[in-house]
Formats: sequence, C-alpha cells, structure tokens
Amino acid sequence: MSKLKFFVLEDDTYKAKYEHNMGNYSGDEQLVTKLQLWNNRYGTEDTDMVTKPTMYFYYKNVEDNNLLNYYTLKVDGRVVDFVIQNNKAIVVLPRLIVGDANNGTEENTGNYVSIELVFDAANETLKNNDLKELYVEIR
Repeated sequence: MSKLKFFVLEDDTYKAKYEHNMGNYSGDEQLVTKLQLWNNRYGTEDTDMVTKPTMYFYYKNVEDNNLLNYYTLKVDGRVVDFVIQNNKAIVVLPRLIVGDANNGTEENTGNYVSIELVFDAANETLKNNDLKELYVEIR
C-alpha cells in the first residue's frame, strides 16, 4: 500500500500538513502555494508505487466552484491542464511516484512530485472578506 502525504512550503521548509491557509486574496497579487506530494517519505522499507496519481480540487460550497477556473497548477515546474467535471477540478499527475525506502531528502526525486498551486483572478470582482475552503484530495 502506498503512503501518500502532502508537505507545504512554509518559511523555506516543507512541513507535513492536513490543513493550510493559502492567504487573503486582494487582487493585487497571486496566491501561490508550493507543495510536495511524497510517497513513503522517510520510509525504511519499500511500499507500492502510485502509477496514476489523481488530484481533485473542490470548494466546500458548490456555488464557489466557479473559482476553480482561476487556478493554475504546475507539477515539477510544468503547467498541467485539469478538467472541471461535476464541480471538481481533476488532474492526473504526469508521472508515477515510487515508494522506495528513502531518507526524506529532495535527492529522492522519484518519491515525490513538486506542485505549485496559483490562484489569480486579476481584473475580476470578488466578494471581500468572504472565506472560502478549497479541498484537495489525492487518489
């Protein structure tokens, strides 16, 4: 069985997180979140590889899902297209993630993918002080 976990870049260090606040969007600049999706980080024994990791992005409230159109997703530095279907943005990551035993450092490039999630709704009028909850799932 694979052992997938998200790590979010905060203060120049990737930290394991289950929840993360992307910030407050004012329209003046983009909101950027950098993540690493690891399989078996710091694992001492091999686990299963993940051959077609698929990410799902959606908002808590269905009426907010039109905001998905303002996201750009980069995987390992390349823009990856996603499909919006059934109120979710869906992307199949472009490579497998191995489950080899590793020391958890970035030299173990096969064990993780780097992800950059960018929200940019420049020139659009959005509600001020309107809290949104974006959910990200990996399957």
